[in-house]
Amino acid sequence: MKCQQDKILWELANHNGKLTWTSLRRRMKIKQADLDSIVDELVDQGKIKRSEIGADKRGRPKQTITLI
Repeated sequence: MKCQQDKILWELANHNGKLTWTSLRRRMKIKQADLDSIVDELVDQGKIKRSEIGADKRGRPKQTITLI
């Protein structure tokens, strides 16, 4: 799991510290539930934060993952 956390942090660092949740999921190529779990761990560790910005075409809020 640590390897996946490092990859998420690397992806964020190489994209100006910010990616949408969807973009991060595509880059990671892992299941949605697995990504949610890893992101939650990183949020709990204070390494990243999750924010909601606006809504997509279906009215769902877009999530942004930001490196702290």
